[in-house]
Amino acid sequence: MTASGQCQDCFEYTRPSAINSCGATCISCTPKDNEYMSEEGFCKPCESYTRGQNGNKVCGPDICDLRSKLGTNGKCLKCQDFSRGNGRQKFGTFIECKPDACTGNQVLQIDGTCGICDNYQKADASNTKCIMPVCMAARKILLISAEWKQCEDYTRADSLCRVCRPDPCTLRQKLLKDGTCQNCAAYQRADATGKAC
Repeated sequence: MTASGQCQDCFEYTRPSAINSCGATCISCTPKDNEYMSEEGFCKPCESYTRGQNGNKVCGPDICDLRSKLGTNGKCLKCQDFSRGNGRQKFGTFIECKPDACTGNQVLQIDGTCGICDNYQKADASNTKCIMPVCMAARKILLISAEWKQCEDYTRADSLCRVCRPDPCTLRQKLLKDGTCQNCAAYQRADATGKAC
């Protein structure tokens, strides 16, 4: 109110101290975290996934990093290990914590993304560590992708299970289908193919 008794307009984001009258002073609201201050000086609720920003004069979400998700209160919440902001979005920001979908020779890393295992390695059962498969089959080799491949007839895996090849047979031995050698009977030797005596 002016000295002459006239009502004076309040500044933006304030209002007269008495509603529908010419108050003695102009006041503003004190917004809670999930409210904003309107230009008329009233506190109003923010919509889900937003909160008061810029001095509580507008509503908006916090900007979350890759390891966080946006909560319904508009604040960023840290994701647990082996997950990250992923899945559904609001305002261009993830509202869920999920791991990436790792496949083949990929493992889930602590930041929720997939890492690639080295050659000849694959993910363990927990999908969080790279392991080297144990060579147990005499007729299978381990491929770079950590998958097993059956050796062709007359060959077998080397000691590292990386290459299929026949055992080196002498002239008095024949090569068997499993890639090993067998001695020929007395006074016999292998034929030209090396597969019969």
